[in-house]
Amino acid sequence: MAIDFPGVRQAHSLADFCHSRGIELKRSGGTLVGLCPLHAERTPSFYVYPDEHFKCFGCGAHGDVIALCMKLDGLTVVEAAKKLGGSESDSLETKLSPFQSEPAIKPTKQNPLALPYQMSLEEIRECGRCAERLITNAQAIQQLVDWRGWSPLTIRDLALEPAIGLTKDGRLAFLYSSGLKTRVIRSRAFWWSFGKSWIWRGELIPQFQNVFICEGETDAIRLINDGLECDDLTLAVALPSASFNVAPWKFLFQGKSVTLIPDNDLAGSECLERLVKVLEPQAQSIAILDWRAKT
Repeated sequence: MAIDFPGVRQAHSLADFCHSRGIELKRSGGTLVGLCPLHAERTPSFYVYPDEHFKCFGCGAHGDVIALCMKLDGLTVVEAAKKLGGSESDSLETKLSPFQSEPAIKPTKQNPLALPYQMSLEEIRECGRCAERLITNAQAIQQLVDWRGWSPLTIRDLALEPAIGLTKDGRLAFLYSSGLKTRVIRSRAFWWSFGKSWIWRGELIPQFQNVFICEGETDAIRLINDGLECDDLTLAVALPSASFNVAPWKFLFQGKSVTLIPDNDLAGSECLERLVKVLEPQAQSIAILDWRAKT
């Protein structure tokens, strides 16, 4: 018997769930912010993001609507899913269908990557300005060196790609083919300035045989900084979040050697499970680099 966890998540907006539990949230940029319901605090540090996950920068709690229900009510993951309306089913197809459905946007000659958002000319130019702003800002580059340990060469190479940049107000910019995601330096707070989530550096996948998939951009940059892409065959990409549904773009991984790098948490484990089920029929091979074995 299996719980349809993806179906439960789709049926419950995290923001609506918070409202139903008396958690007051106010909009801040592209996120919602409020007092954390899991610990006592006076300054709001509980963030709800557009991709339906939460993060508290005070106590460190994070996850999706099921995880929040678990923590609030002291339940197991199965009990929380059932409380939210999930039912058990013998059908594996029912369990997986939200991640195996056909993409809403299919590849076309005009949109061969099936991008979920087509940037305007001004938005494309803004991404270019962000990249140029980082390349020419030695102070910002040094901030990233001190904060993340990336080398100046790695930072400049990724800005030249362009894959990263700097916003006018000094935020680190992750440049996607589908939009602009920004993050406050020395913080985990991020939001989308415009566009929709996709695969960071996903447009490069067709050019490479070996693809490493990380759960976040900074993990992928760490691999790049450590020399992963020292040949012409290997590429590091990143999912924008653990809950991102890669199924509509599984065609990009046809015949590739894929290595999956999950985070060491419940969301990472669930992300790994989904990726294996979606990509195994497509990829030439799948390997798992398990950080959990080292922690």
